[in-house]
Amino acid sequence: MWPTTRMICLLTVCVGGSWLSGAARAQALPRYQLTDLGYLTSTRNEVYVRGLNDLGQVVGICEISNVNHPFVWTAQDGMRELAGTVGASRGAALDINNAGQIVGTVRVGSDYRPIHWDIADVNAPVDLGGLYSPADEGSAWGINASGQIVGSCGPSYSHAFFRDTNDTMLDLGQLDGGSRDDSRAYAVNDFGHAVGVSDLSGNNQHAFYWTQTGGLHDLGAFPNTSTETSVAYDVNNSDLIVGYSNRQGGTYRATWWTSNSVEPTDLGDLPGGNDNSIAYAVNDAGLIVGRGQVSGSFHAVIWDGSLLIHDLNGLLDSSGYNWVLKEAWDINAAGQIVAWGEDPTGEQRAVLLTPVPEPATFLLAGLGLLWLVLFGVMRRRDLGPRCRSTRFLPG
Repeated sequence: MWPTTRMICLLTVCVGGSWLSGAARAQALPRYQLTDLGYLTSTRNEVYVRGLNDLGQVVGICEISNVNHPFVWTAQDGMRELAGTVGASRGAALDINNAGQIVGTVRVGSDYRPIHWDIADVNAPVDLGGLYSPADEGSAWGINASGQIVGSCGPSYSHAFFRDTNDTMLDLGQLDGGSRDDSRAYAVNDFGHAVGVSDLSGNNQHAFYWTQTGGLHDLGAFPNTSTETSVAYDVNNSDLIVGYSNRQGGTYRATWWTSNSVEPTDLGDLPGGNDNSIAYAVNDAGLIVGRGQVSGSFHAVIWDGSLLIHDLNGLLDSSGYNWVLKEAWDINAAGQIVAWGEDPTGEQRAVLLTPVPEPATFLLAGLGLLWLVLFGVMRRRDLGPRCRSTRFLPG
């Protein structure tokens, strides 16, 4: 009888393990459930996403009658508008951290101002001021876990800035050789390392990596006989940097760098693409999201841990039926992704994609439970006779 129990356990593990191995090979990335983020008003309007935190809270822009309105979205409250400062006519929310601190920009008169909001009070915006004057025009593009902020501002030009938690705003300057006096910082990781873009001589622009101790580092661009352009959009806590660089012939490709790179590494494009891909964000697991191009149309994409590109439209479950996702803008630690695209009616919408556990995950849990039950039964029966005591037997 006991050999039969052991045989069942062995077969369970072998068959289940074989199935799991095949499932793992077939599903390197999960399927995604699509959640439509809705509208600010009852009227259908275009919505763009920009930032996502690890709690699944989203920020972005809702366009109503050709006017951009900043918003924050949560699963509990849906989409809410973020108030502008006095006299503000439009704006954009660009990033959010896990504490619910939000950064972006609002337009006051003819100028844009860098702004900070808190999700606990969306009606109390804080103007971050300027590098050299309170009237400096600019935008706050990124915020990290501790509340350090990066962006760009200036009077007649735009310089990248780093704003510490003590409210000190530091001018990051520009790369050597810049003639147009312009730079922008787009993201900052939890170690205070920033990335962005700076002008160079002529019409060239290069991506940069910045630290407080090392200053600006030129990340380079693909060689080009006309204009060299590269932009760094995001950096994770391992200093993996993503963005894009243009190529000879007028195309551009998604790229990645490390902190000491002097030229980009090509991430490629979708099969049959037109060499016009961009990487917008990277999480700490090294998953990268952005856009690729197929037959002249942009598609939202993800690069897996092996830096292989996948069309997100092919990874949606039934909730994404007949949707066409165009761009993926951010990805959090849980693998959730914010993107925008066209719904089945052709309307431009913003969405949150949430990984769906694969059947292999549930099978693995079931096999583990079954193994524990069978092993416990077998163990009790095998040890039973040896555990009996004659201490309390009569006589």
